[in-house]
Amino acid sequence: MSGRVGKAARLGLELAMLWALALGLQWARGDWAGGWSGHQDEASHFISGVMVHDYIASHLGEAPMPFAESYYEHYPKVAIGHWPPGFYALQAVWYFLFPPGLLPALWLMAGIVAATGWVMVREIRRFAPSLALPCAVLWLVLPPIRANAEKVLSEPLITLLSLLALCCFARYLETPHARWTILFGLLASMAILTKGTGFALALVPPLAILFTGRWELLRRWSFWIPAAIVALLCLPWYLLVPGAKHERVATYGGPRWMKPRMLEGIPRFLADLFPFPLWVAVGTAVALVMRRLRTWPFGACALAATLGNLAGASGIAVWETRHLVAVGPPLLIIGAFVLHEQVQRWTGVRWLVPAGYVALLGCAAICLGLDKPVDRTLTDYHAVAQAIAGRSPVFLAGYADMEGDLISEIAVREARPQTVVIRAGKVMTESNLMGTRFKLTMSEPAELKAYLDKRAVQVVAVDEVRGQWQPEIGVTRKFLQQYSAEWERVPVPTKRLSLWRRVTGRRP
Repeated sequence: MSGRVGKAARLGLELAMLWALALGLQWARGDWAGGWSGHQDEASHFISGVMVHDYIASHLGEAPMPFAESYYEHYPKVAIGHWPPGFYALQAVWYFLFPPGLLPALWLMAGIVAATGWVMVREIRRFAPSLALPCAVLWLVLPPIRANAEKVLSEPLITLLSLLALCCFARYLETPHARWTILFGLLASMAILTKGTGFALALVPPLAILFTGRWELLRRWSFWIPAAIVALLCLPWYLLVPGAKHERVATYGGPRWMKPRMLEGIPRFLADLFPFPLWVAVGTAVALVMRRLRTWPFGACALAATLGNLAGASGIAVWETRHLVAVGPPLLIIGAFVLHEQVQRWTGVRWLVPAGYVALLGCAAICLGLDKPVDRTLTDYHAVAQAIAGRSPVFLAGYADMEGDLISEIAVREARPQTVVIRAGKVMTESNLMGTRFKLTMSEPAELKAYLDKRAVQVVAVDEVRGQWQPEIGVTRKFLQQYSAEWERVPVPTKRLSLWRRVTGRRP
């Protein structure tokens, strides 16, 4: 019993150490000293998580759809439906421990990438205990991983769930008990209900059987359990929820061969994922492990998952290359396996192990050198949100990232839902999701004035980034110039946007 307690304590300490390292890297990168990341999807993921938390905290038992519609009227960045609910459910739980905000959200992201490193430690320790922690540290310092840990996006969670699922199916290949396929099915369902890219795991069972030659498993009922679990848990969401199948982007995001991405985008992302010296090692490891797939089940599962993600990224338009971050842990574990195997052949060479650690440290140093600190002052809307407080509705005319970042900042600083936010792109234009069919419905300042007066808008925020194509921003600027007597500029410490409020006594 004491041995189990000691093992659990060691594992908990390792997870805490990796989490602390991930948090330290965030701090060193400058992620805590400013605003949001500026990624156009971040606000949608964050606001959706906050909405789920607020619904559970204060409105559980009410009809969820009217609540979500009302929430969207205040913070028009809710994206449940377009994306599944898994990531938002995790955020909701987290926000019961820490109040919703940028820093708590970043702490959660650091925890997710640290947990992925911890799972890597447990898997690598099975064959190379001395390499386990160094490989996990290397994972945390990879530039794309550090970049993922500084944004509130679902890719890190997909990566963690996918790795856990691979470990479970590998255990099934080693010891074909139903509990492992049940766990694989549950984890795969969680990944798919976090983002559609989790469907890459569908290739793991058939390809792993092919690579290992375990054809007899096809006759076991336990092999087919994951398909039943995924169908039971995931199909209702994707078949019944409006927008879940990405209907609005089906024309652009459906299956088709993406040759330019295959030849340019994917190699570029993978080159960013692993610096060149590490890619040489990983590429060599993949080539060497091919002959060991029959005797190393995790290698077969890792290669299957990698091929599944590459197939998705090259054959489905909506599957962006940044989603390939999920191939990082399996490939690093393959590299650790081959490195350990080769070192075993040279046990008499005393300098080999120290040289290996020096090489890993060198790769980590290269990663840290490639990833520079970021300046988040441009996206720090703390003072802007303070100037807006108590004035509603608010009208935003800007790029999606500016609108989303400001909406997030407003939401975390008030009792939700309170401030009504109106996005210019939603009321001044008619467009599809990808913006290829675009029509400006308010082209004259007088039309915009009539709308703002009717809605009794009190504050207008305008994007000051020049050279943008969005005409509604230009119309809003002309409106403010033409009706300058009714609006006064509020000084705010950011060059990204200008803030205007209705002059007292000029309320419509």
